Amino acid sequence: MKKIIRILPIQTSVQQVTLDFERAVWKALRSVLPAVQLQGCVFHWTQALWRKVQELGLQTAYSNDEATYRFIRKLMALPFLPHYEIRPMFVRLSVLAQTQPLRNLTDYIQE
Repeated sequence: MKKIIRILPIQTSVQQVTLDFERAVWKALRSVLPAVQLQGCVFHWTQALWRKVQELGLQTAYSNDEATYRFIRKLMALPFLPHYEIRPMFVRLSVLAQTQPLRNLTDYIQE
């Protein structure tokens, strides 16, 4: 990240960056451009969630259990809410996580 900053013009006017949901990239960018607004990509958001769903063994429940399906789809839809509603809605959804794998999924998002 610092190499990128070195090749940018001295007076950079970067105001917003859209990137995927790799935590390390967000931290690195925040450390070198603290005033820049970071915005995630919905495609990468759903892709990251789906990878975690698979890692937690939730794909069968997602396919066969309506409640699990709806819960995960609501998590995937969070970016479509106004920014000020995302966190409160996530908190409400987290309370509804009925199984340990779903709680693990919300813990992953919370981190």
